[in-house]
Amino acid sequence: MHIKAVNQCVHMVENIEILLSYNNLSTNEIFNILSTNNSLTTLDFIGKISSNLSNEICDYVLSEKNKNILLDNKYLDKNDKDNLINFFSAFGKSDLNGQLNNCKTYKDIFKKSVNKLEKNENKDCKSIGTIILGLGILLIILIY
Repeated sequence: MHIKAVNQCVHMVENIEILLSYNNLSTNEIFNILSTNNSLTTLDFIGKISSNLSNEICDYVLSEKNKNILLDNKYLDKNDKDNLINFFSAFGKSDLNGQLNNCKTYKDIFKKSVNKLEKNENKDCKSIGTIILGLGILLIILIY
């Protein structure tokens, strides 16, 4: 689920980048669209932040309330949450080019994280396979 959540962070940032570059939408409008996106299910904070922005509980993405909502996500690790906090801390605070550059930077960071997690998962799978094979051979030797 961790890999899926980080991969969804990549898609979220890509969606934000597209919404900014082609539609030049406000932060509230962007989060309203993201909250209806069914491919971002592990990022449960999106709907809650959207609700807070719509109900004017918070006037910017990284308010203390929204930051706590983001930190409560169970699928992301501390590093991923820190990256999201850094991404959202600059979100909506610069001109369009600055925001697009921010999106590109964090999209690359999340992609690198996904690649690293997938490599580690492959190593773990190979190790488990070797252990199972070794235990199977040991069991055969013990039986005979």
